Amino acid sequence: MTLLAGCCIIRGMEQDELIAFVRDNGYPHFTARQLKRFREEKAVEVQIEHPGFGGTTSTYSAESASRALAVCRLLKQKRGRDFHAVRFWLWLEGFSIEVGLLKVSIWNLTPFSSWKEPGTSRERQRAAQALAQKICSMEICSDELHPNSASKFRGRKRSTE
Repeated sequence: MTLLAGCCIIRGMEQDELIAFVRDNGYPHFTARQLKRFREEKAVEVQIEHPGFGGTTSTYSAESASRALAVCRLLKQKRGRDFHAVRFWLWLEGFSIEVGLLKVSIWNLTPFSSWKEPGTSRERQRAAQALAQKICSMEICSDELHPNSASKFRGRKRSTE
């Protein structure tokens, strides 16, 4: 543990100290702009104080320093900027993530989350028929593989038209 890490456990760190900590621990190109993005994405927590007139003071805890290192590592491993995935992996590694934010991240990582769920039974039926037509058009539903299912589907398709 470095001297800087010992100081942040006792009193917390300012932005410049956190940036220096991250740079000293393997990420020499880390910038204030990246730290701002981490804060906006709620990957790193900050405590903001308003000491009277004249601006604000941002203080980072020791956990924020380790989270910043973890976020840098995860972004480097994933080779992207998907903060939904980063928040999910932070949670898996044991960092605390706000429950609502975690739910949003998991939902956005789910491949079918962009699908709109049909509201009425008629819409569900149309969606199922469209999916079945798509499957059969991909030659999955050929007579050689599934003769009974294919003929039943084709019979239902003709009766609805």
